[in-house]
Amino acid sequence: MADKDFKTIDEQIEILRSRGLTIEDEAEAKDFLLRNNYYRVSGYSLTLRKNDVFAKSATFQNIEDIYNFDHEFRHIILHHIETIEVQMKSIYAYEFTKVYGPLGYLDAANFSNQAKHKEIVNKANQQKRQRLAHEAYLKHFINDLHQEIPLWAYVDLLTISDISFLYSISERPLKETIAHRFGLTMNRGPEILGQYMHSMTIIRNLCAHGSRIYNRLFEQKPSLNKKEQALLIRRKDGTMDNSHFFGFFLIMRRLLPAENFVEMKEGLNCSILFAPSEYVEAFIPFNITCGTLLKYQILLAFTCTISVTGITLLMSAISKNQIVALVAAMAIFLFPVLLPIPETNPLFRLVGLLPVYHVLAVSLLSVEQMSNGMLYAIWAIPTALIFLGIGAGFSRHIFAKHQVS
Repeated sequence: MADKDFKTIDEQIEILRSRGLTIEDEAEAKDFLLRNNYYRVSGYSLTLRKNDVFAKSATFQNIEDIYNFDHEFRHIILHHIETIEVQMKSIYAYEFTKVYGPLGYLDAANFSNQAKHKEIVNKANQQKRQRLAHEAYLKHFINDLHQEIPLWAYVDLLTISDISFLYSISERPLKETIAHRFGLTMNRGPEILGQYMHSMTIIRNLCAHGSRIYNRLFEQKPSLNKKEQALLIRRKDGTMDNSHFFGFFLIMRRLLPAENFVEMKEGLNCSILFAPSEYVEAFIPFNITCGTLLKYQILLAFTCTISVTGITLLMSAISKNQIVALVAAMAIFLFPVLLPIPETNPLFRLVGLLPVYHVLAVSLLSVEQMSNGMLYAIWAIPTALIFLGIGAGFSRHIFAKHQVS
């Protein structure tokens, strides 16, 4: 196979233009390509083009925006994977030491795979020698106390990959205890936690080395339970798409403390970028940004208020008791949430138009409804007006009859 020819920055710009990309500031585009590598940047344009032809509205600024978002996205994810890593090290050291003592990790007999144990210990010892001159806690144990490092301090020398490996070769009773700490109390809990940690290692390494996460297809798919699988996007052939980042996001929900997960969700803010390219393409003609998503979320809250007003007017007209009217209105409002209709069911596209889902923003921000998110946000307006019209019309008619009486 022949090698690809070298292309200058000017030639790279011409290639992009020949494929239909609008470049408004050529000098800035050249500088961006020089600093970030044409081949690397091209991965961020996948959702803006089809068969190497860009959408009519696509600009180089769009590529920069996606690139910069992915940069921030990786930093947020890496920050929270660090929380998972520290948590795993702490729990592992605590539970292991409780059973085997502070230096039990040095005894290969306490592990199921002695060869792998030796490999991890040798790697950690190499880290110890390299960091001895710079780490106060290492100097304290080795130079001052002249003793081996207890496990609770030793785990700081391990990477997330090392602690994941150490857990995988630990005896099953210990793994069960640790898995229970993460709420994995089922029979396969230890195996599932091992898979989770392996998945976190993959994501951590990609984020730490600046690899693209946006719209990435992962060969190593995360292990999800049935409830989590139901949250995945369904492909045209009916199978679930578990090859994008959203599956890993669901794993992080399991591993992170609740307050940390909420913090991560708020930091990410824009769930549209979890979707694969064929779903994101539907949004491109509308040029949706995170700010636009927020505006539509506000719109949905407003349409929900209008709908509830209509329902409340109707219940007030029917019932002579204000409390009964209010309770009835709230019951009607919340009833759709109780229906046994999963979000992957096509019928949910109709149920999602009901007022309670406006305030939940499912009709726009849910990954399951991503392909029609823009359409659903627009249909929320006439739906709300219908509720208001019915409520106002009937209540006016009923009140008028009462006045005549």
